[in-house]
Amino acid sequence: MIPAVPWTVMIYFGCYLFLGTMNYVLCARGEKRDAYRFFCADFMAKTLCFAVFLLLPTTIDRPVINGNSLWDAALRFLYRADAPDNLFPSIHCLIAWFSCIAVRNRKDIPRWYETCSLAMALMVFVSTLTTRQHVIVDIPGGILLAEGCYWLAGKEAVLERYTRLVDNFLRRCRHVVPVRESVCHD
Repeated sequence: MIPAVPWTVMIYFGCYLFLGTMNYVLCARGEKRDAYRFFCADFMAKTLCFAVFLLLPTTIDRPVINGNSLWDAALRFLYRADAPDNLFPSIHCLIAWFSCIAVRNRKDIPRWYETCSLAMALMVFVSTLTTRQHVIVDIPGGILLAEGCYWLAGKEAVLERYTRLVDNFLRRCRHVVPVRESVCHD
């Protein structure tokens, strides 16, 4: 029942790129424990998405876009580039919400930036519907998965195991590709 609104493809691409890069980088530059928790949660959530996509695949019917505007062409490009499957949960919504988590309640992040990140995440949610990439249930699915994995990653046993795994991997990488000592410090 939600119509395709071609110009919202700009939000679908633009905000996703901003939220999925800038806020992840801001998180990585924060406190080490918080960054490990965040990336542990992100890893778990995307692993669970992969499992759901394999076990419970979903699809959506998309409209035919006949217009000749730039936005119509961009939406047709999106439809060619991204198959109409693997909807639940929405990874776009998952990443948008993780981007909010990344800057939530941080003393080093201005409140206005946190509010803008939330506004952009909400725009991404709407754009997933108006580009006809997802249905409504995919949005809370992405949000709840992000929050659940972030909560689970806050458990000491989970975070310790993930931290050891990453630290061991990074230590092995340093043997393969030598890194200047100043880069290795926390």
